Amino acid sequence: AQQSLLQNLMLYPTTGGQAWGFDNHGNLAHNPHYDVSKTHLTAEQNVAWRRIIDDLLREYALDKSIADQKGNIVAYPATVIDGKAQIIIRLNERKDRRDEITKRLSEEFTQKELPLKLKKIGRSSIRITISEIDKAYATKYHLQEVARRLGYEVQPKDILIVGNSFDENGDDRQMMIKGARIVSVGRRPIDHNLREGIEFYPIHSWQGTDYLLSEVINDIKLQKIAI
Repeated sequence: AQQSLLQNLMLYPTTGGQAWGFDNHGNLAHNPHYDVSKTHLTAEQNVAWRRIIDDLLREYALDKSIADQKGNIVAYPATVIDGKAQIIIRLNERKDRRDEITKRLSEEFTQKELPLKLKKIGRSSIRITISEIDKAYATKYHLQEVARRLGYEVQPKDILIVGNSFDENGDDRQMMIKGARIVSVGRRPIDHNLREGIEFYPIHSWQGTDYLLSEVINDIKLQKIAI
């Protein structure tokens, strides 16, 4: 019975670049609901941006090791995590080296007219995603999908948004919806002028998300008992 509940769960990996669901038996679907690498890029463009990355790493004499989508394999001096709709390059290099490679990639993508954007993440990584695709794109799709399944539009007060990056350039800030409950489980400080409407949970990261969702589920159970 618990597995069948997964059919109501949607996953949006690669910074909103894909949407995955589950079947009635709780098994991950064979195909995603959407994959922007197929809808927003041609087959030639998908080949081109990977070739540019390979050529540039080779030029910098950075041996590339392919990791799975979870990034479990860490190799030196470069690891490329290919999520189809997103590529992350992990560099075990100095910061200035990353800046130089990011600049070169941006120039190559512009020259080839590839609709891609780059962002430096963490201490040594570069994330490449498809332009105009982000967590806001996934959130909009999800609300439309939920409304289609339920037969009515979900109200902001019924939405819980949890993230760890709500600062000015944070990925999770893109998901913010006025009127929704927004909770930060992040460690990084947020400027006071950006804090409006955000709750700060005392436990951080995945552990914080786990505890928070457990609290929400328990509250729902208690409300049903009270009724």
